[in-house]
Amino acid sequence: MTVGTSKTEAAETRRRGDDAHAPLRPRDRWIRRLLPLFVGAIARAPKFSFAPVARFASFVHRRIGGRDMRILRQNLERILELPHDTAEHRRLALAVTRHQSASALETVRAIFRPGSVRFDGMERLRQLLRGAEEQGRGQIVITAHLGSWELVGHTSAVACQKPFHALAKPSRIAGVTSFLEEMRERMGAKVLWTGRKSILRDMLGALRRGETLGFVMDQKPEVGGGRDVSFFGIPTPFVVGPGALAARTGCPVIAVFCLRRGPFHFEVLCEELFPSGHEIKDEDRLTQAMADAIEAAVRSTPEQWAWTYRRWRFE
Repeated sequence: MTVGTSKTEAAETRRRGDDAHAPLRPRDRWIRRLLPLFVGAIARAPKFSFAPVARFASFVHRRIGGRDMRILRQNLERILELPHDTAEHRRLALAVTRHQSASALETVRAIFRPGSVRFDGMERLRQLLRGAEEQGRGQIVITAHLGSWELVGHTSAVACQKPFHALAKPSRIAGVTSFLEEMRERMGAKVLWTGRKSILRDMLGALRRGETLGFVMDQKPEVGGGRDVSFFGIPTPFVVGPGALAARTGCPVIAVFCLRRGPFHFEVLCEELFPSGHEIKDEDRLTQAMADAIEAAVRSTPEQWAWTYRRWRFE
């Protein structure tokens, strides 16, 4: 049995989307002031300090992130068919938190200190993204909570000649939403907040102008906004928006993942799932192909998959 977002949560997401640019309350203004100071300190820190800080952040995450860590371990057990609480299982869960801590720190470095982080595979990404732009078509980039999804937005924005739009869900904390918008714009990505009444019109407008839309596709869909696909052999609700847009416009769909290969070193992997001008109208087929691409990427690098969504029911 699959689960979805409650009607209350869906309504709250819509409200946050419409209020993304509302004036900040006093608490949010303090958060908004403090976050840049914290991020600035990370950007200025010497490289040798990143590894011990990442290990400490990973340790803290494992100690205080009880619910998320349980879900993460359950998801890893399910997809890799690991016996519960084995040494291999514990090693993978540890690797996930360490990769994510290091990726988060190095993402900040990449944004504020251009050239300080190495990216392999950029030429291939540039070739794919600009190919559609040269034909005057918009395109869809899909990714997952694998490696650094924030750097997928950054590298895609760099590779595109026209604007890159990142679809994002507003935080429950308005100060965090405001800060994330500034950070993503600093990466070169324009943010489209989900839940806004104009979101469909905004997405179609971007595609018609030949621009690029980026989706993190393995997020939990809102009620009525998902469709079941086979994901690791399990019926799983996936967001239907990218598939619906691709069916309606015939725009190309490209899967992009930014995987960490070592300190300050990432590899951008990209694959064209559907070419420009395809005539596929079956939204289920399109969505399943996107889920398959994510599954293949996760199978290749499960230690970088930070999936803390309770999407499956466990006995």
